[in-house]
Amino acid sequence: MCKTCGDCVLGRTAAICPITRCGKSLLNGACGGSRDGKCEVIPENDCAWIEIYKKLKEQGKEELLEEIQPLRGYKKVAYPRTINLRDQEKDGE
Repeated sequence: MCKTCGDCVLGRTAAICPITRCGKSLLNGACGGSRDGKCEVIPENDCAWIEIYKKLKEQGKEELLEEIQPLRGYKKVAYPRTINLRDQEKDGE
């Protein structure tokens, strides 16, 4: 699943999107709140960053985790538009 955030990091995270898979959408590793490999925010989900680490280790690319990612550019985030029918009724009056 892609949130079309504009900050794609799949090349550095073993094709696992931390923005959609991490309960906190963290870009620089696990928050430290996971227990037994499960997400602190959504306990039934595996911690995305543990999964990313495991996959990178299998590929021999753990060094990709050493690079600090810049803060997200929230201006690029695409959100679904909302329509307020009440406002449209007022405009039509």
